[in-house]
Amino acid sequence: MWQPKSANNSIYTNKQIRIYYTYDFNDDKPINIKEITGTLISITKPKNSPIYSVIFKNDLQQYNHTICSNLITRVDVKIDEITDSINKNLKNFINTDCIGIIHTFCDNYITI
Repeated sequence: MWQPKSANNSIYTNKQIRIYYTYDFNDDKPINIKEITGTLISITKPKNSPIYSVIFKNDLQQYNHTICSNLITRVDVKIDEITDSINKNLKNFINTDCIGIIHTFCDNYITI
């Protein structure tokens, strides 16, 4: 069952996310993992429950979705500062064509 790595997830609110989830389990191991993207609204947890809820707005629809942590295998958040950091730190060392190639291999998402 997924749970966030940090207790303070409000810093990721309104950022792009990728949620990997499944409905199928084989011996408590997830199979048929699917991905959905959207904008994070909140991550909540009731006081007396170990289950988290990830509430987000789907990119394809205009309404909110909720997925519970017992179906989630991983949640990634897009951090735009990764691209900015690559540009800032490499512009003095290599040309812009090479920086573009590096961007194709870098992922702007971190796992929370």
